[in-house]
Amino acid sequence: FVGSKLWHGLFGGSSDFAGDGTADVVIEVHSGDSTTAIGQTLQERNVVSSSKAFVEAAAANPAIAAIQPGFYKVRTEIPASSAVQRLADPASRVGQMVIPEGRQLDDVADVKTDAVTKGILSLISDASCVDLDGTRACVSADDLKRAAGTADLGALSVPGWATAEATAMGDDHRRLEGLIAPGSWNVNPSGSAEQILASLIGASAAQYEANGLLAAAETTGMSPYEILVVASL
Repeated sequence: FVGSKLWHGLFGGSSDFAGDGTADVVIEVHSGDSTTAIGQTLQERNVVSSSKAFVEAAAANPAIAAIQPGFYKVRTEIPASSAVQRLADPASRVGQMVIPEGRQLDDVADVKTDAVTKGILSLISDASCVDLDGTRACVSADDLKRAAGTADLGALSVPGWATAEATAMGDDHRRLEGLIAPGSWNVNPSGSAEQILASLIGASAAQYEANGLLAAAETTGMSPYEILVVASL
């Protein structure tokens, strides 16, 4: 006999999972994803039995239209209607972070009060934390610091206009100072320290360029890297 999952995969049925699921998993909703695209992601990660089942369930829930790009904790092998409800629940969103203006990579302690202002690496670490099946996992600030100082600049998505000056810093993690832009970001809790940094640096570089950084460098006579370092201090 052909297994039910194989049967429906071959012949296009939209049978549904039942129950509360098997294991926690983090999935990503990309910018511009259609309901069908989200359903395909969920099917690939074994969250729903089929994209078709998800699309059918989503049609009955208008909240699906408000789902934002980002990362969500769901469970494998759950009914499509449950998957829709979980994605629509703000509590399922993970990996969100905000980097304030002027924040540096490292934590800063107030010399008078000893109060600590978390740096970008600590903020990233906090955002990376997720509870999967009762076990809390985070990418540590130390791992991020190590990757910032030793990982290949290309693997970190450092743009060409910053490579020479970042290389000159050697293995100092502060070679990445200024390359992660302030603002709201989504961090993949399943990613490695290197992958998370690369995602943030690559997206930041595109944002900087779109906002006229390269033109500003020509006007001021400073390099793009110098402008970002000065702005971060």
